[in-house]
Amino acid sequence: MNETKKITIWSLPIPESIDHFSEKEKKFLYEALIPSEQKRFDEATHPGFRAQYLASHALARVKISPDLEMEEGKRPRMKMDPRLRGDDTSLLNVGGDPCVTPLNGQTHGFAPTDGDEKHIRHSREGGDPSSIVSLSHTKKMVVCSLGDVSHGIDVEYLKEPRVDEGRLAMVGGPEEEVKDVESRKGEDRMFRFYQYAVLKESLTKASGIPVLYTFAHAVFSLKPNGDITVRLNPEIWEKSPKTPPYKSDEFQFQILRPSQDHLLGLALHHQGKYEVDLQVLSLMKLIM
Repeated sequence: MNETKKITIWSLPIPESIDHFSEKEKKFLYEALIPSEQKRFDEATHPGFRAQYLASHALARVKISPDLEMEEGKRPRMKMDPRLRGDDTSLLNVGGDPCVTPLNGQTHGFAPTDGDEKHIRHSREGGDPSSIVSLSHTKKMVVCSLGDVSHGIDVEYLKEPRVDEGRLAMVGGPEEEVKDVESRKGEDRMFRFYQYAVLKESLTKASGIPVLYTFAHAVFSLKPNGDITVRLNPEIWEKSPKTPPYKSDEFQFQILRPSQDHLLGLALHHQGKYEVDLQVLSLMKLIM
């Protein structure tokens, strides 16, 4: 029987800085964390990261289970391309072997970026131990997902784009995608870039393919009718031989808008039917 799989996604708009949370909000979210997460939050210094880390981890523990087993991947580093300006190095902040962890007999990936995106195992007492959770956070938004099929999510903020001329080319993006982005102008150009970005990073989480190689060798096609397909080029396995022998048609994709300022990519390692339940929350509702 071709059972329809369900993915539930919770999106939570948050203040840009930890300094803009109320004391009641900070207290509630902080107390939802486990001690190791509280320690990492206490040690963090960037107000934006502190806001995103606190809210994303608390969201997962409040909406799914306080007993989630979080398994973080390593974050391999490589030399930064000098053409990158400012402190935005996330797209090139990867390298080496796939950043993966075994969950329930399968291999699921972590996104080795400067965010805190990861897969975590659902371990609530009486819950389904095969359920997969994915987290992502960006400026003014955190998201968390739960599903009984391997998947990954990625959210990006559209208002301060990290894209500039040829950015996809700078990270080794496929020629078709680079031409598609560069053929557009203004907000349309930015929007198209981020469509590719959320798809590639969500694919990394659903597959374990390092994000550097999804940017370079996973070629997406975005059809006018909304259909999304991917072609996984053989260079992925030449450069990352530990990657499982996926076929391109094993994956499905969707792009969602949790707010006017954000794009959310969803990748599923699943060929059958599925449905997505996107729930937009608020800090007030979460605390109540």
